[in-house]
Amino acid sequence: MKISNIDISYLELLIQEAKNKKIVLWGAGNQIENFIDKYCGPEKLLPSPNYILETFQKTDRKFIRDIPIIDSINDFKLTPDNSLIIITAGLMELQGRVVSQEFYYYPMVHRRSIEAFDYLRKNSDACDESISLLADLRSKYIYRKVFENILNGILWDQKLYSPSPYFGNDLIGRLSNDGVFIFAGAFNGKHIVRARINNPDCSILAMEPSKHWFGFIQKQFSTDANLEIGNALFWNETTELGYYEDKKNNGLGASIVHDRSQADYLLNTTTIDDALNNRRASQIALDIEGAEQKALLGARNTIKRDKPNLCICLYHSLDDYFRIPQIVNDYGGYKLYIKQHSTLCPIETVLYATKTS
Repeated sequence: MKISNIDISYLELLIQEAKNKKIVLWGAGNQIENFIDKYCGPEKLLPSPNYILETFQKTDRKFIRDIPIIDSINDFKLTPDNSLIIITAGLMELQGRVVSQEFYYYPMVHRRSIEAFDYLRKNSDACDESISLLADLRSKYIYRKVFENILNGILWDQKLYSPSPYFGNDLIGRLSNDGVFIFAGAFNGKHIVRARINNPDCSILAMEPSKHWFGFIQKQFSTDANLEIGNALFWNETTELGYYEDKKNNGLGASIVHDRSQADYLLNTTTIDDALNNRRASQIALDIEGAEQKALLGARNTIKRDKPNLCICLYHSLDDYFRIPQIVNDYGGYKLYIKQHSTLCPIETVLYATKTS
């Protein structure tokens, strides 16, 4: 089973036709400037945008990258024949507004489909290598189908779903008492609650980068003697990084930002190797908004020494989706599996690594 043989001809045609159309980017959120810089303009995949349409939230800005921000397409002679709408907002923020805005006659594509198309055409060999590392046919099917759905703009696929992320499933059942369960990011504590139901006595090291959610779970679990909670980000070194909390969405879109002017605050990082302080790890679960690759590199000694079960979120970037299985495979001694823990296929895709013996 391969990734490289997914049919992307319709996207090739759409992108070719876009060169003769007016490009409207719908959604002026925090992803748009990166999308413009990477994909739009001379010698790039798409032409320079003509307009940025913002109908989801009010903005005082009139331009982004010299592109005018508009709140309606009615006065700009945009028709289904002469324009292409690219959704540049979050995963599901605008789909419900297609009908109310009467955009259903317009050609439309989500930015994630463009990103997946570009990644596949540049990295097809690496994509095929990653799927070949998976241990069973079900994992390969889920892995390929999730990526195919992203390419095709299919956001909902209930047949891929399985319950019980990280533990309590057929790959990792009961949490072990033999070592520390490392869980990052702990977010609002919902998986800590599940962990305590699964095993009331296991030792847990929970790390949460958000100051807000760190304070929340500190209070929530103040009486749990076997739970240690830290407010930092697992990384491959000790440093400071800009952190965007995404407060308006309760932290669901939180991320590391390289432009510190866009950060809510500076965040301390540490490594899993240092945080454990020579304690044994029984399991590592990472859901840290795109920092997973760095965190795995910062757990090198722990993984080589203890061979803990690994549960690593892949969905924060396309590079994570393909590179993380290769990083884990390079450590050796693991079988790799994929589970999809949401019916929304571009999120909650998790790589599981269990010891070969």
